[in-house]
Amino acid sequence: MTGITVVLITYKNIDNYRTQIGILKSLGYSNIKILITSLAYPMVAAFIGTILVFLPASGFQIIIVHTFANYFNLDFGKFIFDGLGFLYCLILTFGFLSVIAWVISGLTVIQAPIKLIKMNQ
Repeated sequence: MTGITVVLITYKNIDNYRTQIGILKSLGYSNIKILITSLAYPMVAAFIGTILVFLPASGFQIIIVHTFANYFNLDFGKFIFDGLGFLYCLILTFGFLSVIAWVISGLTVIQAPIKLIKMNQ
């Protein structure tokens, strides 16, 4: 769900600023500088999405552990916040969503400035 949100936000953001991106390119700004400024909203959405992925997963951990505790004679102990798991979730999910946003933005920014300016008219 977060991936779709990042795709939509990125596409809408790039589409709204297509003419501005064309003008910035014609003024000599590099593609990287343009990408960084246009990816602020998608990166925030990706970070929030990463947090929203980890929290339900932690909640499901409790349910799954209690379900298996009914069938097996294992001492699972109490709920523990797994910092390493959160780090993996952050890196993988945020990385995946960031790659999606960079690809969509990159495909637009590499176009010729005149084409970007002309598309909105």
